[in-house]
Amino acid sequence: MFAYASEYPSVEFDAAYKKFFEEFYATSDTPDEHEKYIENFTKDAVLVMASKKAMGSDEILALRKGMWEKVASRKHKAIKIFPFGPGSDECMLYGTVQYGLKAGGESGLDWAARAHLVKDHGRVKMDFYQVYLVGTGVSERTILTRTRILALKVSSQADITVPDRQDNFLMLRVLLVFWYCFEVFVWCYCRTEADGANKYENLLFLVRN
Repeated sequence: MFAYASEYPSVEFDAAYKKFFEEFYATSDTPDEHEKYIENFTKDAVLVMASKKAMGSDEILALRKGMWEKVASRKHKAIKIFPFGPGSDECMLYGTVQYGLKAGGESGLDWAARAHLVKDHGRVKMDFYQVYLVGTGVSERTILTRTRILALKVSSQADITVPDRQDNFLMLRVLLVFWYCFEVFVWCYCRTEADGANKYENLLFLVRN
């Protein structure tokens, strides 16, 4: 599974969890292994894929099959995985995925994710997995507009040359990945506090405004 190996920070993280992610993404990239894919989740697991949410094995199976309707092949790369502290069973991830489309051509996305791991009768599974796909629900026109606004805020007196459309789009994809990662870190931090929910909302309000 070397092709699916990821980088990790220098904190203690169960080797079984590392192996799980390598096998999980290999299965995810295999079109006819729907049942094996479901075995990576607990029976009452929650899977959130961008704007789609599935609860339990049946809904996750339906979502999994739907993800292959227009895709002939996919290749995940979980570039880095960040455990939430030493010995944690929760982590965030970021990576890329490349698609081969049934209609012809290829496509790709950057993604970030949050996962909670459990051991079910000695086998590692996820009871929660949420994936953020960069660009979901955001048009290229919207991304370019936001890029120009951001550039103009840097200095109202400076002469600013806005990059071309392709450079803007790539830059925003990177920025959105880091934004999703930031939200996950904030969420994880606030979970440890007594008034975590309020802190989470307050922090995001300050950043967004």
